[in-house]
Amino acid sequence: MVNPNDRLNDRKIRGGIEVDVYGAPLAYWIAKTHPGDQLLGVAGLGQEFERIPARTRFGRQRVIHVHDKERTGQNRGKPIFTSIMPLFKMLDHYERSEMQAAVVNAMIAAFIETPLDGESISEMFGGSAEDYMAARNEWQVKLQGGAVIPIFPGDKVAPFTPSRPNSAYSSFVENILRHIGTGLNLPFELLMKDFSKTNYSSARAALMEAWRYFIGRRHWLATYWAKPVYELWLEEAINKGLIEAPGFYQKCATQGLDWEEVLEQRAREQAKMRELGLNTETSQYVSPTAEDSQ
Repeated sequence: MVNPNDRLNDRKIRGGIEVDVYGAPLAYWIAKTHPGDQLLGVAGLGQEFERIPARTRFGRQRVIHVHDKERTGQNRGKPIFTSIMPLFKMLDHYERSEMQAAVVNAMIAAFIETPLDGESISEMFGGSAEDYMAARNEWQVKLQGGAVIPIFPGDKVAPFTPSRPNSAYSSFVENILRHIGTGLNLPFELLMKDFSKTNYSSARAALMEAWRYFIGRRHWLATYWAKPVYELWLEEAINKGLIEAPGFYQKCATQGLDWEEVLEQRAREQAKMRELGLNTETSQYVSPTAEDSQ
């Protein structure tokens, strides 16, 4: 959903949602193509939009827009990763830097040192320092396992002992992941599937905290998504004759009742009637037979 023709948000339309004076959605503007398709030459001359009313003329819901509202008048939802995206970027940058440092340290095996200065080189080899450096560059030495390494006269091999890997790497990454788990309402153990640092009590506490969040999201999804979808499906099934419900609209509309609650109450009544031996069609008592009395 996006405003048509790059229209700025105002009192009548916000983020592709057309609202009334009270902020209730009236219609949704749906783009038929992706905004980036024009740059690739996929779309035509301009981007096309379609206005979808939020409800039909008789009140049937046409668009189900599910999102968390954090303030009054909010029309669009916020992704769950919004608050922790900087942490993902920080973690990625840190791990790339550590990897580059580890690769550089692994490439350097040893240093070749020479204690001689320019004058000492000239006196020892009877030439200039440039001649010495040229001869030294032509000296080919390869570091191999279990080999005796000949070096150029005047040089010595110094070992290279880097301080990597970083001892704080694991604790820093774990700390960032714990912050990410907090932003997602997930314990670190469940986020990384790592219970190596927990005992039974702490693991159970983490799972109980996670389940409390999961159950809340289940109720939210059932209320704002599953229930409206079920209501629309039931109404469509009744209209097509798949479910018999005479006077479906008049029965509830004239009394100002919720049709779903009426049907649920009716189902409970019919179940109780069958339990008591009542005929659900005529609502008359059916006398027990001799076999039932035995």
